[in-house]
Amino acid sequence: MLTPDEFYKWERSSRDTIDVKRCYIDIAGDLVSGILLSQIIYWFLPGERGSKLRVQKEDRMWLAKGRTEWWDECRISAKQFDRAIKILKDLNLVDVKHFRWKGSPSIHIWLNIDALVEGVNSRLTNGEVPNRPKDTMTSPSGELGVDESGESLTETTTETTSETTTKKKGKPSPNGKVEDIFIAMRTYYKYPDENDVDPIPNYGKEGKAIKRLLDRGFNNVQILDCWMAKCRQRGQFVSMQWVNEDIKLEPKNDPDKFIRGKYGHVVQR
Repeated sequence: MLTPDEFYKWERSSRDTIDVKRCYIDIAGDLVSGILLSQIIYWFLPGERGSKLRVQKEDRMWLAKGRTEWWDECRISAKQFDRAIKILKDLNLVDVKHFRWKGSPSIHIWLNIDALVEGVNSRLTNGEVPNRPKDTMTSPSGELGVDESGESLTETTTETTSETTTKKKGKPSPNGKVEDIFIAMRTYYKYPDENDVDPIPNYGKEGKAIKRLLDRGFNNVQILDCWMAKCRQRGQFVSMQWVNEDIKLEPKNDPDKFIRGKYGHVVQR
């Protein structure tokens, strides 16, 4: 049985969460439909190894997931799914068909990305289409609203494993050298190949610390060398904030060395 202090520690460290952009709730019109839309979007976003989808029908990639399977992922009951998927279909955000999957007729969902992007643009600009500021960009994954620091301008993103939904607080979209370092950090802890728990507890905090190191003139190799030495010394994950405070090397700006050098094998372009 947890004590209050143990509960606070559990609450801070637990990843048993569902993280949904408020924009998706606005587009869908209610909370349950917004949560379902958010999880459907996750499955259609490219993963580190390409598409998460496995079913191709009618020249489209489909998500095959039964109405009872959403409970384990995001606590939506079968009855709630029936109502929410109808709302999303009526809004032209998804198409729903029945195909055979593993020998049985199964629900298949297709995400209408054009309608989704139109809805996101409408919410982000209050119905107007602004000139894109020069300090914003669309990430390689297609995510909207990313500034030069690599942090999302639209709150947080949702990452899930094949079984559960987990939360990455303030995780930035892939953005150059910061994301390269994130890839190397995950690879150092053999995630996701041998370890199913993401070792990086807070992408927003770690991203800011990495950016400060880069702004000070340290390159990716120097940052990672110092970080890995501290992880080995303490036998646990060490925040880049400590690297930022303790790094003793002379700054050397050589952004290409990371790809050419000993960490090149963990960056799969």
